[in-house]
Amino acid sequence: MVDTKPTRVAKPVLLRWIARAILVLWALFWLYFNIGSGIDEIGRYGVGAMYGHFAMAAIILVAALIAWFFEGAGGILLIALGLAGGYLLVTHFSRWAGFTVPTLALPALIAGVLLVVNQWVVRRPRT
Repeated sequence: MVDTKPTRVAKPVLLRWIARAILVLWALFWLYFNIGSGIDEIGRYGVGAMYGHFAMAAIILVAALIAWFFEGAGGILLIALGLAGGYLLVTHFSRWAGFTVPTLALPALIAGVLLVVNQWVVRRPRT
C-alpha cells in the first residue's frame, strides 16, 4: 500500500540565519559606535550633542528587533532603511559615504532582502 500523506518539508532556515547574523553584526557595530560617539560628545559639547547618536542607536535597535521577530515586515523595514540611509549618505554626507554606505546601508539592505526572500520561500504553496 502506498502512503499518500504529504511529506513535511523543512522550512528553509539557512537564509533566515544568514540574515540574522548580518543583522546582529550590523546592529552591534552601530550600537557600539553610536553610544561611544554620544558619550564622547557629552564631554566635548555637552549633554545635548548626544541625542542624535542615541536616537540612531534606538532606531537601529528597534529595526533589528522588528526584523528578528517579524521577518516579513522587518525585512521591508530594513530594505527601506538601507535605501533611505544610502540615499541620504550619498546626497547629504558625501564626505563620509565611502565608509558609511558599506557599513550602514548595505548590511541593512542585504539582510532585508534575505528576510523577504526567506518569507516568500516559506509562504509559497508547495506543489
